[in-house]
Amino acid sequence: GRRAGATALAGLPTGWRNLRSQPQRASYDGLVVTYAHGRDGLTVTVDGTPLDGVRLWSASSSLVDLQVAGVRRRYEVSVVGGTTWVDSPLGSSAMVEDEPLPLPGSALAPGSLTAPMPGTVLRVSAGVGAQVAEGDVLLVLEAMKMEHAVRAPVAGTVTALEVQAGQQVDAGAVLAVVESAA
Repeated sequence: GRRAGATALAGLPTGWRNLRSQPQRASYDGLVVTYAHGRDGLTVTVDGTPLDGVRLWSASSSLVDLQVAGVRRRYEVSVVGGTTWVDSPLGSSAMVEDEPLPLPGSALAPGSLTAPMPGTVLRVSAGVGAQVAEGDVLLVLEAMKMEHAVRAPVAGTVTALEVQAGQQVDAGAVLAVVESAA
């Protein structure tokens, strides 16, 4: 049989909570949207700015009927591949949702060299614009009284140098960027 109360729950909007909790969060092309359904209605912020007078009339996977600041509009929504298309009387928008849990280092520029451990920069051997061969020492870190050479992973040009001798760095900090010659 069917559980008692299952029908009543089926009509609740996504994100509705019986107990107060953190708002739901989504990010599209760097634009952060948060929303929460509560006893006082729907609370929405866009990049930290609250929207006034938000009322959700209805929502499905293809249509959202929403009122913001006294103006009610219907938004047709479709998802094709990784792009969300939104059509309304205001026009059309294409949005790509940002990865909610990106892999560490995935946001780094190609060729970025990061500190493998916290330490101190002892020496810098190459500056911005330097042509380097694969394996050339770019800088030397000291950690736990041991020296660690940071080497060019490919032949190319040093396009960024983010540290100087004597500087303390954390594990994962970008030290330099080498752009491949190939």
